Amino acid sequence: ETLFCLYQSIYQQYPIDHWDIVLGEDLHFQLLLKKIWLDNYILFRKVYQEGVMDNLSLFPNVIDALLFCQQQKIPLYILSNWRQKNQEFKLEKFGIRDFFQKIYTSEKIGLMKPDSLVFRKILEQECLDPSTTIMIGNSIKEDISPAESMGIKTLLFNPYWKKISASASFTSYQKLPWILQHLIRS
Repeated sequence: ETLFCLYQSIYQQYPIDHWDIVLGEDLHFQLLLKKIWLDNYILFRKVYQEGVMDNLSLFPNVIDALLFCQQQKIPLYILSNWRQKNQEFKLEKFGIRDFFQKIYTSEKIGLMKPDSLVFRKILEQECLDPSTTIMIGNSIKEDISPAESMGIKTLLFNPYWKKISASASFTSYQKLPWILQHLIRS
């Protein structure tokens, strides 16, 4: 709220079409913006770490689904728009890092989902056939649609029973082994 009020007062003082002049010439203003950003970034990181990352939990039956994939020798990869460091932290926290062959993040690839080139890069790098690859995601826009545009089979994880229009979805990881067996056979 304080940051928003400060933004409003700055915007009223310096209309947006003059910001390039202000940022280029007013050193005091530049330093003020940097201090606001730095102070709030540090606060944001602390709140994020304590409020989000430290309180994450796995959905029920995820470990069983991962064990099923391991037993069936289904190679697993992660594609995420999260930062690499955050993704590694989550996997280590839950002790599931070893289930995945490789972690792909937008930070490392240089592209973000929903750009279908992200999927193409991974398919090529891992020598994966789109017709035998399954994308499991929680976003139609970022995961399902771009994967389907590449010819990849998709599964939408929809734990909250949202009304959606997807070719296939599941609400519990308990059902995932059965769904995967069906998809693998088809």
